[in-house]
Amino acid sequence: MAFVTTSTPRTGLGHTLLWPVRVLARAMDWIRECNRMGSEYVQLSHKTDARLAKLGLTRQDIPADVLRRSALF
Repeated sequence: MAFVTTSTPRTGLGHTLLWPVRVLARAMDWIRECNRMGSEYVQLSHKTDARLAKLGLTRQDIPADVLRRSALF
């Protein structure tokens, strides 16, 4: 007969001290990606309808296209 024991994972001092740094780095990555998405949206929104049509887009498709190209979603 086998016995299974479970215990809570132990986190070391390094993990505890570096956790806020990891959260901050993740937040900075999100902010950078959101800024990139915003600038891409602005660039696409300033194109004429003919140039958007060449890309296969309409004005209504711009937000969905920006989200599709994003690494966040």
